[in-house]
Amino acid sequence: MPELMSASEKIMSLQATPTPKSALMPRPPRISRNLDEVSGWLAELASLYRAARRNQLDTQDASRLGYLCGVAAKLARDLEELRQLEKMGKDFAELQQRQQQLPQQFDYAAIETSIESSITQNGSPP
Repeated sequence: MPELMSASEKIMSLQATPTPKSALMPRPPRISRNLDEVSGWLAELASLYRAARRNQLDTQDASRLGYLCGVAAKLARDLEELRQLEKMGKDFAELQQRQQQLPQQFDYAAIETSIESSITQNGSPP
């Protein structure tokens, strides 16, 4: 006659078969290292796409992560533009400082009137 097992014995017998740890937890994908640049976020987005196409990543998770990558790429682009704008501001301030150090510019109106007066006196420009 078959031996009767209690519910806890059945659960224990099911848990007794060990499974390798790699079967439980898939290896996490490699994350790009240059996530402070737009190109890094685009590479990360491409790796998410490839993982979703290979069924290594659930489509819903890939969609959510892809959205976050897109937002982060826009922020990285804005940060790059802000850095360029700051550099342009520093360059402009330096040019203004150089301009102040230059001697005063010519008075073109006075030069023009002197040329006109010499033309009327001599009949030809100097």
